[in-house]
Amino acid sequence: MQIAVLPLNAGPESRATLARQLSHFASELARGITGNEIHAVNLMAQYQDGGVTRFAQANPSETLNETELISQFFANSPMEAIVDGLLVESSEGGGSLSVRSWEKGSSEPVGSTEFTYLPGGFFSAARGMVEFLAKVSGGSVPQEGTDDVTLFGTENPAAFVEFLVGFDAVQYVERSQGAVASEFDPMPALASLMSAYEKDPDWEAPYMGAVRLCRVCIQHRLGDANVVRENLQKLAENEPDDPRAPFALGELASVVGDLNQAVDQFEKSATALGKRIQSQEQELESLSGAERAEAEDALRAMRADQSPILARLGMTQAQMGMPANAERNLAKAIEIEPEPKPSTELLATLLESSGRAHEVPPLWKARVDANPGAGGVHARYALSLVAAGKDAEGLREFDLALERAEDPLEVKRAYASVLARKGEFDRAMDMFEDCIDANPADPNLLLEYANTLQAAERQFEVPKVLRDVLACNIDPNTRAQTQAWLLEIEQPKRVEAVKNAADKAQAGDAQAAVTELRGLKNWLADYWKFWAVFANALNQIGAHDEAEDAGVRLLNMFPNCEPAFGELATALSGQDRHEEAYNLLRNAMSTMPGSLPVAVNFALAAKRTGRLEEAQNIGRQIKQATEDAEGLRAVFQELGV
Repeated sequence: MQIAVLPLNAGPESRATLARQLSHFASELARGITGNEIHAVNLMAQYQDGGVTRFAQANPSETLNETELISQFFANSPMEAIVDGLLVESSEGGGSLSVRSWEKGSSEPVGSTEFTYLPGGFFSAARGMVEFLAKVSGGSVPQEGTDDVTLFGTENPAAFVEFLVGFDAVQYVERSQGAVASEFDPMPALASLMSAYEKDPDWEAPYMGAVRLCRVCIQHRLGDANVVRENLQKLAENEPDDPRAPFALGELASVVGDLNQAVDQFEKSATALGKRIQSQEQELESLSGAERAEAEDALRAMRADQSPILARLGMTQAQMGMPANAERNLAKAIEIEPEPKPSTELLATLLESSGRAHEVPPLWKARVDANPGAGGVHARYALSLVAAGKDAEGLREFDLALERAEDPLEVKRAYASVLARKGEFDRAMDMFEDCIDANPADPNLLLEYANTLQAAERQFEVPKVLRDVLACNIDPNTRAQTQAWLLEIEQPKRVEAVKNAADKAQAGDAQAAVTELRGLKNWLADYWKFWAVFANALNQIGAHDEAEDAGVRLLNMFPNCEPAFGELATALSGQDRHEEAYNLLRNAMSTMPGSLPVAVNFALAAKRTGRLEEAQNIGRQIKQATEDAEGLRAVFQELGV
């Protein structure tokens, strides 16, 4: 039986965060105990906010769900049973938990119960829900081996509650991939996780949760960076042998451009984990039987964590201009990793960027020797020979890889790209077509084929391939670029009119550009370049409200369009909506951290909203990355860097 557990509703003055996480926790626990299919459901609402897609946590009601909602869920899912409920907290610290079970086709609950708990008695309600879920699935919770510490991880109910409240933010940010509601503040959740940690320092979950929340905040640039740093430093000081907090501090330092500090923290993380591994290896010598097997599993997990830390350290050292240190750490990561040793790609890139492409083939040759039937690895070896100037040898390796690979399509795809660059179009297209026969809905493959057709002067065949791309399940960015290419082939006169309007706007005659573009709106509604030029021209003439509409249209069509963020931010700022412009660009930075135009606009938006320190930090990063580019001198002067 498949059972869906809906997020518990939270009563008035009750915490929705606690209700949601209790249903998740109880579901995982009941599934682990019974082995039955018990699945927690996530309810999130998607909406548009200034051209940005965001997700909000959905809380259907402050009471028990209506029967109609349950029926709708059954109608749209394969689940055979549903469990829902309501958590009501009292001001004194106690509360009640009502849970119900429904079967497909039933108009009333087939089972229900209510648990009340006194202050400090939350475990009784949580345990009751786990037992209820187990019973609904046809199982049970054994009496032995299910004490509080075994079941909940801690014997402190206050710590458990704080952990659930804080961990809700971790799951929210991760599931929305950072596209959280603009009003969401993760800092109270971090405070809850730190409170749980302080209440029970021996329980690992709060430490893990706090570090994890800090990392997603760093990744998506959420919350207060200073608060994140302070809490990570506290965790690192309290747990000096744990590598996770220093690693997160290294990530934070990388984001703010302090590469020296980043290297220092990554080194601390690597050292801490190295000591743990050494201690575990020594402990193994005195163990036997089941204890030894468990310790060996733990050691394997530690070693699996070691190579990503060394790889990140190596990449950061490479950014700092420390190629020898970077090479040493990446080589060590490769030594530790199991096949196919993913850090090989990183070391190869480092050597190529250092003018040592001739040293790359032996790296891939070692991978080929260890994985002789792996087409992808063999293709990389052949590509490295071509990159090192050994074309004839590389082409021979491609031919050899075609004979030896268990899946020759991986080889054909890489080989076709090389042949196309060398002008051997007929053979390249034959290989592309073999790959397309096997993967007709691979948009990237189809686009490579379309580019090859164009290079071979067979442009009349390109539109059909582009339509095949548009028929695939593709991301909106690829769709926008492909649609633009198709329009440029099929409607060249209208596309030329957009280019002419862009030239006029650039020459200072934005009003004429706007006039010409208005007549093309209906014909080129799917052409992202039209909306980019239109938004720019509208901003120039001060029509910021209309420019906002154009910018939103552009971002909906092409979410990673760099100029779109600048134009939309300009339109918002032109209407004195500086905070909205800042939030828009903050979100853009999280999705496109390497974009110079977005970074420049974000720095300026931070300054306009009074965030001078943040603006100057970003400005310094830009200045370092662009080597004080002359074209950005006015920006640096405005930022004061």
